[in-house]
Amino acid sequence: MHFAGDAPPPGFYDPKFDNKVKGAIIEKSDRFLDNKSISSAECNASVASVKSSATAPIFRVPQPPPKRLITKSTGSNYPKLKTPQPLTKNQNMKYESNQQLADLQVECLNKDKTIQEHEKHIEDMKDEIRKLETELEELRKKQDEIETQHMKDIETMAKLQQDVINSHDDKHQVEMQTFRSQLLEMTKEKEREISSRKAMEKELRSRATELSKGITTLEAELNAKKEENRIKIEALETHIEELLNKLEIVKRDRDIEIELLQKEKCQLDVYVTNLTQERSNLESTLEIKQNEISKLEAELSALQRKSQELKEQYGELADSYVHKISDFTNKHEEEIKHLKNDFLKEKEELLMQNEVYKECASNMETKANKIEEINCSLAEELKNLQNIHTDVTQRLQEAQNELKLSNERHNTMMEKYKKDFIDMTNTHVNAMVEEARNTVEEEMRFANDNYKRCLLRMEVERAALDEKLSQRDIEITKLSTTLEELRSSVETQASFSQSLQTELDKAESELAEKKQELRAFELIMAENQASVAALTNRLAQSNAEVERLQYEIKRGEDCIREHKELLTAMRSNSQLVHEQVNSFMKDLDAHRDLVDQHQSGNISQFDSLKSIFETKIQNLKQNAAKEITRLEDDSKLKTILNNELRIQLEEMTKSINEAQSALLVLEEQNDAREIDISRMQLENNKILDQLESSEKALEENKRLLQNQAKQHKIITDEANSRIEELSEKAKQFEEIEKTAKETTLLLEQERIKWKSSENELIQQLKEEITRREEADEEIKKLVTMNEVLKKEYKEVIEKYADVIGHQNPKQRIKHVIRLKDKNYELEQELLTKTRLVEQQQKTIEKLKAEEKRSHWKGKENVGMVHSTPISSPHKTLTPLRDRND
Repeated sequence: MHFAGDAPPPGFYDPKFDNKVKGAIIEKSDRFLDNKSISSAECNASVASVKSSATAPIFRVPQPPPKRLITKSTGSNYPKLKTPQPLTKNQNMKYESNQQLADLQVECLNKDKTIQEHEKHIEDMKDEIRKLETELEELRKKQDEIETQHMKDIETMAKLQQDVINSHDDKHQVEMQTFRSQLLEMTKEKEREISSRKAMEKELRSRATELSKGITTLEAELNAKKEENRIKIEALETHIEELLNKLEIVKRDRDIEIELLQKEKCQLDVYVTNLTQERSNLESTLEIKQNEISKLEAELSALQRKSQELKEQYGELADSYVHKISDFTNKHEEEIKHLKNDFLKEKEELLMQNEVYKECASNMETKANKIEEINCSLAEELKNLQNIHTDVTQRLQEAQNELKLSNERHNTMMEKYKKDFIDMTNTHVNAMVEEARNTVEEEMRFANDNYKRCLLRMEVERAALDEKLSQRDIEITKLSTTLEELRSSVETQASFSQSLQTELDKAESELAEKKQELRAFELIMAENQASVAALTNRLAQSNAEVERLQYEIKRGEDCIREHKELLTAMRSNSQLVHEQVNSFMKDLDAHRDLVDQHQSGNISQFDSLKSIFETKIQNLKQNAAKEITRLEDDSKLKTILNNELRIQLEEMTKSINEAQSALLVLEEQNDAREIDISRMQLENNKILDQLESSEKALEENKRLLQNQAKQHKIITDEANSRIEELSEKAKQFEEIEKTAKETTLLLEQERIKWKSSENELIQQLKEEITRREEADEEIKKLVTMNEVLKKEYKEVIEKYADVIGHQNPKQRIKHVIRLKDKNYELEQELLTKTRLVEQQQKTIEKLKAEEKRSHWKGKENVGMVHSTPISSPHKTLTPLRDRND
């Protein structure tokens, strides 16, 4: 260590420790060069070099910078005494003895300190050694414990391995037992599936019968609703006829009134001529008396000239207007003739179609009779087959007695192969039964397919009819535009005539000319009424044609019902044949044991009978297919006729709508004319006021004219009273028209109701179609299963032929082994297929669940405010979510 204020230690020396003292060498300066210090330093260096490698020093004395050392060889190392020795003076000594003693004292003090420190260090080292020994003992104990634990662990692991092996053996044994039980369960489940499939077949047949019954009920409902609609239509038609009769009566009254007004007009014209003559005489007398009267007469003459010119122009316009009206009436008559010719052609076509339809119905009846004859022949053939079967059984019994001796020799060989042979025969019989079932199911499927095709064709034809109706609507719009143009031209001409009449009203004969205009308006009204009568006649004709078409449609529906009844009869006959075949198969099962014993000798006879039966069955199938095709063709023709009749009905409804629109237009024209009449009345009132003012100015000079004016007033009052009567009659006509409008609205409401009922029936038909499609899908699945069974049956027949062909016992043994292998492979395939079916069912269930969830997803935001949120299926599962689910 280094102490502040002291001189650095020259080195370490201690005679007690001899050579065992540890420490670093401190090089002395030149003044401390003596043998003692050098030898002690060497010894200390040797000791430090030995011990420093073992333990690390705790402290280190600081060393001065290195200097050149002068070493002296010493013969032996011995302990030095602390007693002072005489110092020899050398030539190199620079210091005195006193100084040397002080240095030695300091060195001694330093050495004492180092000795104390070394003792402390030694004690520390001893303590550390003790601690290390205790730690070593603890480590040895721990190592012993670990070794003991390791041995114990090895023993436990060995025991565990043995336990695991034993548990695996137990598990394998349990699994083997479970697999055996599962195999037994699978066999039982297969038997259950076979029974369930049979039950499904029965259910499908019952569903087919229920569907047929539902169709018949729906058809009955349709017929009832059609009858109700027909009754309503007839009632409406009677109501329309009553209204038309009322209109005709009103028209007759109006014609009578118009004739009376014409007579009155003639009388008024005579009065006007007389008055003009008297007025000319009065004007000659007044010219002499007053200049004012002359001026008025000059003005009156000028007005008369103008009125004559206007009359000539008006006559020309009236002639042109009459020519145009005559042309328009000729065109209208030609159109009516064309329409009549078209209706006559359509009637002829409908009559021809009716005749064709009757011929089809007669053909269908003949076909039904033929089918019944075929069914009777089939029943007779089945009876013959039963008789043949009884003969065969008798022959087999005779053959039994003959072959008993031969069977005793071969009993040993036959017992081995008896079981396999029984299984093969069972499969053969089941295949025959399934073939018969397949034939019946195929016939049912063909009938359903034909019904669907007929429905599709009906829809296509309905779309075509809708297109044709749209074309007819376009043509009707074009005709309506042409009519509107003609009406606009007529209105322009009427406006022009009105302008001329206003100019003529300024003259003296204003009242008479206005009466003529009223008569012209009345003539136009008469023409419109004639057009309305023509339209009503057309409506009556169209209603009669609609009734005829409805009657023909009903007859077509009755024929369709008859066809459906024939189809149901065919189905019932097929079911009876199927039941007879089942009874025949049961008889075959009863005699199967006898056939199994003697089948080796009678196989050729069995094959010949089988070929005969197959040819007969094929012939029956061909005949049934031909008859079904004929029935399909007949049904197609009937659907075409029904579609054409529907098109004609729609056309008639359109014509009725057009007539209604024409009536509305006529009502608007009548309203416009009434407005014109009111305007004319106002103008008449104005003219009367003017006449009164002129009479007041000329009271003194025209006393004679006053009397004439009074007469004119009386005549005008009578005309006004008649005008008021005509206005009241016009109001009555408006009320009649309002009632006609109400009837039209009622008709439209009833049509809407009828359409709604038709839509409901169409929806019901669609639902039944979906149900039938589901039944068809199930039937298709069964057909696929039957096809697979047919293939297996063919393979079994081939194998059966191979088995019969082998006569050597070795070949038979090989063939039996092959059959067993193939049976095992087929069983494995069945297992795989059942697993696939189960997986598919699981996937279907998952998809259904996902669809439900997706459906509820769409409604998450629509739900109630207090409704609990549903966890989404796409999130990861958590314990809380599992609990909520």
